[in-house]
Amino acid sequence: LLVFKAYDDLRGKDRALLRNILCRPVKRPPDLAALRRLIVGSGAYDYSLKKLRSLQATALEACALLKMKAPVRKTVTALITNLCCAEQMPFTLPS
Repeated sequence: LLVFKAYDDLRGKDRALLRNILCRPVKRPPDLAALRRLIVGSGAYDYSLKKLRSLQATALEACALLKMKAPVRKTVTALITNLCCAEQMPFTLPS
C-alpha cells in the first residue's frame, strides 16, 4: 500500500527516483533513506496509517460482536490494538 500510494501521488523527478530505487537489485542505506523520504513526503505513510487504523476499528467492532470467552476476547483485542502502534512502524522519521 505504501509504495503504490507513493507512486500514484508522486510526480516528475520524485516518481522517477522512486521507480529507479525500486528497480535496483541491491538497495544501499542511502537508497532506503531516500525511499523513506519519498514515501513520507508523498503522504503515503499518513494515508496508510489512517487506513490501518480504520481497519483496526472495524476489526475491534467485529470482535465485540463475536461470541468468545473473556480471556480469548482480551487476547484478540490486545492483538488487534497492538497491530497499529505508530512507534512500531518502520517509516517513523526521527525528529
